[in-house]
Amino acid sequence: MTDMIKLPQLETVCPKCHQTMKPTRATRGGGWGGNGLRFLYVCEGCDHKVLLENEATRSIIAIAALVLIGVGLVGGIMMSPPSNVLFAVVFGGLGAAFFWAYYSGKRKYPVDQAHQASEPTSVDIEQDIFLSEEEQAHHKRMERQVTWFIWLVLAGVALLLLTSLYEWVMS
Repeated sequence: MTDMIKLPQLETVCPKCHQTMKPTRATRGGGWGGNGLRFLYVCEGCDHKVLLENEATRSIIAIAALVLIGVGLVGGIMMSPPSNVLFAVVFGGLGAAFFWAYYSGKRKYPVDQAHQASEPTSVDIEQDIFLSEEEQAHHKRMERQVTWFIWLVLAGVALLLLTSLYEWVMS
């Protein structure tokens, strides 16, 4: 049994020909853990295609970015050197990367809420929609890199906690 979802009624503008792009298909991917929803938008004029995450996932990314930046700043101020610099750089940089990913996508493909489809269309959620073989290879490579990056961040946080615990025990 396949899952059904209604396509978003929001449209965007094609960066190539400046005509309307509408969602046509849905797939899993993006978001936290790669299980978010992405929609295939197709331009009516030049047939340009792009996969965009749904608006709720993009908003969560922006909120998470601001929280990470805040945690980095507060931790950087409240911790003692040298842990504070590492903490601020790791969390502040991670938050900045999240926010840049959100902002660049928002700027390139702004959602036009004034133009809405008359009736939402229900479609099946398909597995693994890719625009090309290169994109599929890039997706797999990025998935591996993100997994390694997450492990590195977790190892850095564990190292910070162990350093703080060691300083606390020795004092």
